[in-house]
Amino acid sequence: MLLAKWDLDGAEASYRAAMAVEPGSAKTYFNMGLVYDKRRDLAAAGGWYRQAVAAAPADATFREWLGVTVRRRAERARMVEVDSGRANPATAAEATELAELAHRSFDRRYVLAVRLYGRAFAADPALVADLGAVHRYSAAWCAVQAAAGRDEETTALGVEEWGHLTGLALRWLRADLDLRAAQARAPRHWSGVRYALTYWRNDAGLASVRDPAWLAAMPPADRGAWESLWADVDALLAATSPAVAPPPRARE
Repeated sequence: MLLAKWDLDGAEASYRAAMAVEPGSAKTYFNMGLVYDKRRDLAAAGGWYRQAVAAAPADATFREWLGVTVRRRAERARMVEVDSGRANPATAAEATELAELAHRSFDRRYVLAVRLYGRAFAADPALVADLGAVHRYSAAWCAVQAAAGRDEETTALGVEEWGHLTGLALRWLRADLDLRAAQARAPRHWSGVRYALTYWRNDAGLASVRDPAWLAAMPPADRGAWESLWADVDALLAATSPAVAPPPRARE
């Protein structure tokens, strides 16, 4: 219960008390791993998962969590290398993969993700044309999170950094919107366009560049640019509404 309530110190104390009563419990070792996993201490979490596996080698769940933790540690080490400049992604695909890893909920390295997405897009422009993969939307989303101060490593931003990040997000979203509008010329794509733009309209991660209370705090030029984007989103949603009948086809 304490673990579920995110009282990690209380949970650890209770699990240690349980180990004193019943030493060698694989389940308690595993739960201690979960405590350190939530603390984002992957080295300690992996150590507890290894003890769980040693105590119950046949348990697939314990082995799976250990494997995931080992992989996450390797991925994080790679991100640190790239972020520090000691290494570069070998391909656009690797840059995109690292960007996706960087903005996972337990990493929240949004500034790094934006930089990696930008590098990937420059190396392989075809990535941004793939609306199904939503790489450009993800990049814009990360830029918005970074600008809102939600990055795990960089929370203090100056006006120039904020403007750079929100400018990137605006440009990336506008480019995606243009592609959606081109798709919408064919009525068979209307449902897909509406699904994507409705998601934009409801994505809590974009609240700081969409909701009126946030927009009101922006400089006038920035506010106007974002209001224009959302007005165009609403216009395209209206144009692709099921209530809007497609024009009749010309007789051949």
